[in-house]
Amino acid sequence: MKQLKIWTIVSFSFVIIAIGHGIAPMLLVDFFSIHQLIENGFSSFNFSANDSETSFIFVGLFSLLGKLLIFLSMLRFIKKGNIKNIISLIGLFCLFISFYLLIFQNKNEETLKTVALFTGTPFLISSFFLFVKSVFVFFEEKR
Repeated sequence: MKQLKIWTIVSFSFVIIAIGHGIAPMLLVDFFSIHQLIENGFSSFNFSANDSETSFIFVGLFSLLGKLLIFLSMLRFIKKGNIKNIISLIGLFCLFISFYLLIFQNKNEETLKTVALFTGTPFLISSFFLFVKSVFVFFEEKR
């Protein structure tokens, strides 16, 4: 399951998104969102705004949070398997939220959706298998 978690993190990091007049992998958006958060803080963000920069920052923050939670679930200091699976599922849920926001944030940008869906296909496949395996392991350990 560890390899599946790593593959999910890596495949989501290389989802290509269109920003401004160029393209970038999702990994850069993660670092950009941290920089914007440190520079401006949460108080400067308008949560209800339809601004693409603000929505990219939320996409990056959810992405980073999901990747960190999945990575945290792979560490050895968490001994219980159910706790690892719950952390992994929460991280996967954050990645799904990030991918959903990435695809449906700008209704005008058809190219953004197409490129992100095409390059996000490996992530969707690996995350589906990770979700199914985590749920089966979670219920197997509950017995």
